[in-house]
Amino acid sequence: MVAGGRGPSIQSAELSDGARLAHEFARGYARSAYRRSAPRLPGESDAVARALALAAERVPPARRHLRPHLIALRIWPLQGGALRAAAWIADRRNPPFSIGFTATRRGGRWLVTTVSPPE
Repeated sequence: MVAGGRGPSIQSAELSDGARLAHEFARGYARSAYRRSAPRLPGESDAVARALALAAERVPPARRHLRPHLIALRIWPLQGGALRAAAWIADRRNPPFSIGFTATRRGGRWLVTTVSPPE
């Protein structure tokens, strides 16, 4: 994400902050993916919190005791300084699954503004 001559530009530094938030959000989601109620995650917007609370209700009971973890994260810069991310999560028993989300800079801080949890 480095742009420009010898060092990082302001834009790349801002994207770096967004990428850091994306990583923290993905790790937090992975650790809590099978819980009955979703805890607040770093940088999540209210809309994302509602979507994750609904997704938590659909977790099969057989997965509640498993310990999911983040195995991969891919981040793409978008127009306007936003980021799109895909996180892959595994629990050592079931096939890995993925979620997608978008992080956007709003009011001087990064927020996760959309999420696509598994069905």
